[in-house]
Amino acid sequence: MQYHHRRVCGICDGFGHMHADPVTQFNREGLLLEQSGLTAAQVEQTHDTLTAFFQHLMYTVRTLGLEDELRDRGFHEIKTRHEGRYDFPISSFAADMPWLTTQAPWLPAVRSILGADCRLMASGCMLSLPGSKHQPEHSDGDHLSMKKHLPCYALNVFVPLCDVNVRNGCTEFAPATHVLHNWATPMERVNVSISAGHYLLFDYRLRHRGLGNMSDEARPLLYITYSIPSFADNWNFSSKRYKKLPSVPKPLSREERVAAKKKREQETRLPQGALSSVTVGAPDEKAACDDLGGQPQQQQQPRQEEEDGEQQQQQLVTSSKKTKNALKKLQIEMAAPS
Repeated sequence: MQYHHRRVCGICDGFGHMHADPVTQFNREGLLLEQSGLTAAQVEQTHDTLTAFFQHLMYTVRTLGLEDELRDRGFHEIKTRHEGRYDFPISSFAADMPWLTTQAPWLPAVRSILGADCRLMASGCMLSLPGSKHQPEHSDGDHLSMKKHLPCYALNVFVPLCDVNVRNGCTEFAPATHVLHNWATPMERVNVSISAGHYLLFDYRLRHRGLGNMSDEARPLLYITYSIPSFADNWNFSSKRYKKLPSVPKPLSREERVAAKKKREQETRLPQGALSSVTVGAPDEKAACDDLGGQPQQQQQPRQEEEDGEQQQQQLVTSSKKTKNALKKLQIEMAAPS
């Protein structure tokens, strides 16, 4: 983890480390780094779940032809935060991962800053795809008073699910710009490189931006937002600002398609001895004939069932090929910014 700055600390004449009192560090700089956090297994499980979740969201958007609406307006389930950068909530599966909620390793630090009664306000993922651009510099919230500087009322926890650096798009901060009237004060920018699973906390008012992803792989970064009980962000997390994304069933996996094909084949296969049940030369054979070449109806019906079964199998194969091609196209398109 790298955190360099030339401003001198009034406590120890140094900079770039956590003091014995992390709250002092956070209140002064608006930023706190921790070189620990999630285990490798927790990072991997979270990454796999999140990737599958994002792929289905994009599959839904492209199946319904909603790419323009996603870019221009966004949905409650997924939205863009600048070119090649997607933001989507993770609350639907984070509840099953206690290391992101009730057992999160950053909770003691959060409570020491906001108070024991702080609350979880939101959680999501900021996914930066290869080729994404630099974000404009911004803060996530304004000051609640323009007369005097108030203590922190909300903060973000960033947890990358891969090693993050300048190449794949780390976050650039302007330390101390969370302090009232410091927004326009010239400050040296700090690019924070951080290992997968480690975390950093920063004040909601701190000036920052995500850098572009110049690597060949996506950069997933979790954010978990906490606040004091009396604060609610009615803009960034408004339920009225975005409409819901229509649902689309998940495409079948290869194993599911094979199982469906076998089941279809079993359903269309003729029972053993079905043809032998037809008595050739029976006295009423001519009466059982239809107009199709004079063949008995008992023999014509199984033949028709075989033809229908073959046609259904061919349709299933065609559908499977289309699904496979669609998934391959989705993977290719995800490798480049929308």
